[in-house]
Amino acid sequence: MIDVDGFRAYALARGNNAPTEATDEAAQASLVRGGDYVRDQYVANFLPAFVVPLPDAVEVATYEAAIIELASPGALSKTYTEGADKALVAVEGIKWEFTGRKGGSQVPKSTKIDAMMRPYMGGATKTLLRS
Repeated sequence: MIDVDGFRAYALARGNNAPTEATDEAAQASLVRGGDYVRDQYVANFLPAFVVPLPDAVEVATYEAAIIELASPGALSKTYTEGADKALVAVEGIKWEFTGRKGGSQVPKSTKIDAMMRPYMGGATKTLLRS
């Protein structure tokens, strides 16, 4: 069950005492934001076989997302625009090069959460699930 006590225990077991030091309200709010992120970015894209009941990995991913959100509120819900994804490639004459993905928005990602959720999602994972 995803709750503040579980969140604090999960983080403490990994040497992170920030959730324990946070107020109940701050810990709960980061847990809600983390849960929203995992639900919207991952669970919404699960293969049907993994929707009910949800895998235990969703709880762990939610705690990971909550840790990120507690450290930097709103970090997982930033809005990106394509124009912001550029790099300065020449100083004289000032030249910028587009570095982002064309045709769509970008969403903040955690490689740890991605790795936890990958087995339950469609796309390239379908091959892994069949083997």
